[in-house]
Amino acid sequence: MKNLAKTMVQMTNESVNRDSRIKYLLYKIQNNTATNLEREEYIDLLYQGGYINMIEYNQYKNDLKKGKTDTIQTLVTIGLAILLGIIIAESLKEK
Repeated sequence: MKNLAKTMVQMTNESVNRDSRIKYLLYKIQNNTATNLEREEYIDLLYQGGYINMIEYNQYKNDLKKGKTDTIQTLVTIGLAILLGIIIAESLKEK
């Protein structure tokens, strides 16, 4: 039972760390200061967090390599929706 609790805590910490990193990278992308590596990391984190599926992941990665700006806008929109969800979840935890 202790191992299960420890695993749950680790999973929660990883999720919080991932979401914090997503927020940070989203900020950089919105301000046009993110490098291509940071944009790729952002896409990877969205996929790892279950925010996008494999088809979207592959499409975004390919579009990013081609430099398509509409993909960046889509990713920012997804990030803002995730951020809003995180804020709502955190506010509900406080109550």
